[in-house]
Amino acid sequence: DGRIWAEENSPSGAILILELPVVEHRPNEDGETVGSSGGCLPHILVVDDEPEVAHYVGEFLEQEGFKVTTTTRARKALTLLERTKVDLIISDLSMPQMGGRQFWQQVRESKPDLARRIIFSTGDSSGKRSLSFLRSSGCAWIEKPFEPDELLRLIGERLPSEPDLSLEHREVAEAA
Repeated sequence: DGRIWAEENSPSGAILILELPVVEHRPNEDGETVGSSGGCLPHILVVDDEPEVAHYVGEFLEQEGFKVTTTTRARKALTLLERTKVDLIISDLSMPQMGGRQFWQQVRESKPDLARRIIFSTGDSSGKRSLSFLRSSGCAWIEKPFEPDELLRLIGERLPSEPDLSLEHREVAEAA
């Protein structure tokens, strides 16, 4: 969505001009935000029932160069996944209505490759049930509160080396 062009600059030659779009947040009717950076940036879905946490993580990741979609509900995240291609998910483990375990099971059924690229954030990784699930899922997890650098490290380990540049992904990005 940017532009590049050249203008004459006599007598020294030409000036090359590059315009790039600014990332903006567009809250939708449900309060979720979608970064509009577009293109083929790695796309991360952030799911956290605490709106402040979802917003903070989303803002941070956009500043780090990712395309980000946030939501406060796991069921809404599943709906988003039906129509939007994402490269990685960061999800709270403990949420009302549908928790991280159920969310992971649904993603695993519909998008098994993506289920391996979920990073859970939790304040309860020492609980027996939580720890058992986290270990058996094969997913990465990070303890709340976490350091931004630690989150970036986990993203780097889980994110595919190349974002999905398939026709489906480009069409979704262009429609956004």
